[in-house]
Amino acid sequence: DALDPLVVAESNRLKNLFEKLDLNRDGRIDSEELAEGLHNMGYFHISKEQIEMFLQRSDSSESGDLSLQEFVEYLQKHEKQLHFVFSKLDTNKDGRVNSAEIKVAFKNLGISIGVEEAEKLVSRIDDDNSLDISFEEWRDYLMFHPSSNIDDIIEYWRQESYLTQMDHGEDVGDISDRLFAGIWWRHLVAGGVAGAVSRTCTAPLDRLKVLLQVHGGRKRASLVETFRYMLKEGGV
Repeated sequence: DALDPLVVAESNRLKNLFEKLDLNRDGRIDSEELAEGLHNMGYFHISKEQIEMFLQRSDSSESGDLSLQEFVEYLQKHEKQLHFVFSKLDTNKDGRVNSAEIKVAFKNLGISIGVEEAEKLVSRIDDDNSLDISFEEWRDYLMFHPSSNIDDIIEYWRQESYLTQMDHGEDVGDISDRLFAGIWWRHLVAGGVAGAVSRTCTAPLDRLKVLLQVHGGRKRASLVETFRYMLKEGGV
């Protein structure tokens, strides 16, 4: 039977990609080649740790590098999962995702975002400035991200968009406000409560210790008597 032209085209696309990354032309890709090759292709948002994780997950033979077969088979599976996630975001099923759809899709996942953030998430992936995202743009952005889990993708996408805006000097204050509204406020509150408890408990004891030292030399003052004196003089 004749092969599906689309399948052939996809296989050729991945083969050509493999050849671009196989810098020493030995038919295999190791972590150094993958890192340098991705950098040459403009994948600056993929970290060294993500590259190592991608290699671990795609290296089925555990040889420490990738053959053409391993590379193609893993990416075919990975891109299939990416397409599934994309379809969840593409709520009107027109093959493209805009900011309004992202806002709705995130809400369905229990994540509340504003219009401004939705637009910035689109702009991070929208290479052709069409104000929406095609599957090809989505796939290329996440092709070497080590996870195709929707929660991992959304967390990475939001974080990476924030970092990109901060690198460009855009809306840093607004980003800080939103980060503060998230997990960071918990740490601040926890620290504040701990400090308040510490001062409430230790300050009276320090004062009591000083009074005992001062009055202890003049008369034999008991702990209870000194504590009563401290309350009378100025409270705890």
